[in-house]
Amino acid sequence: MVRLRLLSILAIGFAVALSAQQTPSPLIPRTHEGREQRYYANHHVILNVLVTDAKGRPATGLKQEDFSLLDNHLPQKITTFREIRGSDPAARVHVILILDILNNKPASIVILRKALERFLGQNQGRIAYPTEIAVLSGSGLDADQSSADGYVHVLWLKKFFSSPHAAGCEWEERSGKADNAIAGLISEATPPFQTDSAQATCSNLRYRVSLSELNRLAKQQADVVGRAIVIWLGSGWPDFTNAEFLPQTTGQKRNTFDYLVNLATSLREAQITLDSVASLEASSVSDSSKDAGDELAGGPTGDQLNPSGLSLVALARQTGGQVFAKSQDMAREISACLSDAESWYALSFDSAPVVTGAAYRSLEVEVSSPGLRVRTNTAYYAQP
Repeated sequence: MVRLRLLSILAIGFAVALSAQQTPSPLIPRTHEGREQRYYANHHVILNVLVTDAKGRPATGLKQEDFSLLDNHLPQKITTFREIRGSDPAARVHVILILDILNNKPASIVILRKALERFLGQNQGRIAYPTEIAVLSGSGLDADQSSADGYVHVLWLKKFFSSPHAAGCEWEERSGKADNAIAGLISEATPPFQTDSAQATCSNLRYRVSLSELNRLAKQQADVVGRAIVIWLGSGWPDFTNAEFLPQTTGQKRNTFDYLVNLATSLREAQITLDSVASLEASSVSDSSKDAGDELAGGPTGDQLNPSGLSLVALARQTGGQVFAKSQDMAREISACLSDAESWYALSFDSAPVVTGAAYRSLEVEVSSPGLRVRTNTAYYAQP
């Protein structure tokens, strides 16, 4: 994963500015093969489906005929099916653990870090899958190299925290240059919320940096073969459901919905299962989203989008991930998230195109055997 640095951002900006001064190249029409490939990418939906028994153990040995798939409550033909074991090198399972120090108080960060280090020290430092540790701060996402050695990651964390990093709203006390560094992390497409106080403005910045970095990560992972388990330590960014944020206009809701479609699609195409792990003590500065587990990440139209639909909890639910909002043993919950990769079923289907725009569609996967539980993506956005 590329480390996000201010110098690289400035370099990219300079390159873009330079290219703008040059004569643009003529557009090359897409070939028929290129159009076919793009159509396939937009409409072929892959689902990673976890099936467990009443005790939470993976249910193995099921066949395609044991499954039924509902797209917007209508039966859908399963086009491909296979059972996958995470221990198989061909599965290419990889893990990204994100320690969020941007949206948490200093005391909470200590709790989160200790829980992460406890997990990394389990089993004599042996992790089941190649793992990256990333820290989200006011400088964006910083990550170490992928390794299945937990002790290597502990040393990296020690080195990372040996130097100061902007966390929370520390940038308010810094110079305008530091503010520019923060602004450089935010994608222009990430929709802002209108605020009328300094505290709300700070929350708006944290929200936009968090979503921009998650979206950037998802797009990077799209080029990585295999399934990704992304575990977010902390209850996430503000979700703007309280009175300090002004209601969005119809146009702003539409832009927010479009951004959600892009983000959710990037997460799905990258085969990311997003999990949220936080303890009651290590709650977010703005914890209004901690009970948002039943909120949909989006809705049929942009007009129906609730701000909490862009919360960490809602996005995790939509990817089929787990949410531990009040964990008493975070190291154990991290292990529970990784257990999703022990055994699962990969199903795919071809979605019918929509006439225009993107359309929210609910997903349900059922198994014929009684007593089994199924968890997978709860929705996707159909494309024209």
